[in-house]
Amino acid sequence: MTSWTAASTFILLTAPQTPSAQAIPAIGAESHNLFSLRAFDHLWRSFFGTSLSDSSCGLPQRIDADDAKIISNDEFLVHLRGFRKSICKSSAWHVASMRIDPCRIRQKTENKNVVDIKKCSLNGKFSEVRFVLQPVEETDRGPIYPDAAMHVAFSLHDIMKFKEIWTQKRKKPQELIAAVKKYGRLNDVSLFISGGGLERWSFARVVFSNGHWTQDKLAHGGFFESLSDADGKLSLVRTPPRSADSRFTQDDFLNPLRVSPLNGSCLSCHLTDSDKGLRQFRQLGWGLSGEPVASRRLLAEAEEAAKELNILDKQQP
Repeated sequence: MTSWTAASTFILLTAPQTPSAQAIPAIGAESHNLFSLRAFDHLWRSFFGTSLSDSSCGLPQRIDADDAKIISNDEFLVHLRGFRKSICKSSAWHVASMRIDPCRIRQKTENKNVVDIKKCSLNGKFSEVRFVLQPVEETDRGPIYPDAAMHVAFSLHDIMKFKEIWTQKRKKPQELIAAVKKYGRLNDVSLFISGGGLERWSFARVVFSNGHWTQDKLAHGGFFESLSDADGKLSLVRTPPRSADSRFTQDDFLNPLRVSPLNGSCLSCHLTDSDKGLRQFRQLGWGLSGEPVASRRLLAEAEEAAKELNILDKQQP
């Protein structure tokens, strides 16, 4: 079961009741899967350095340093401390949601015509279709949805292809995935994952270029970010906010015309909706119990995307 929301600019799929339920598996051999098993394993290695099927996947490693030392060395803390073993199964990963956005980076003013939208998109650099992948784990008490996600972004260099995909929104999600893979180019994947006890959250991002995944440096100059709820509340996050970030209000962060990924920190934007810490970090997809999640920031971005898609639908470039 699926539902299109926010003027049909993103789709949120119903969480499967068991890992084997036919929601939309993210990994498989058919064209409507985002990755083949081999391609997903290649992606996995770019984050963890080992194969998805490695027997040590998810297990804590024997290390001597404390968390602070590991983080200061820019090591992947959750990887070293261990995470839920269920995440290491390719069959656990499903497509939770899909989002269409012709202009991910917006600056101060609305885009009111095709020329503005094409300028904002910078020839596809900031035009994307994003898929949120989440794992499902079966337990004695029923399925749970671990605190982990991958955001898979495809860029579309032809802005009018967004209109074609958008007008096909009544099709099955598998058909939309096939269309995005046909018209788009795999650009980047962001990984969000927490430790086994949900005590620590980590983030990493890789970019796909020339057939290879490359770790993308974050604002602090390293490849990984790791923090706890306490870190967030005490403002000890290593990613330095941009100078203007501290002057933004909550209303600013909820307005995509005022704050974009270029002038505000990702963490601040993600946590704007709630004062409950990192357990509320999810923006779009399934919560820990499979409940639908769609943040206010996401809804605001989706409304802007809907306006632009309507412009593309009515005007010729």
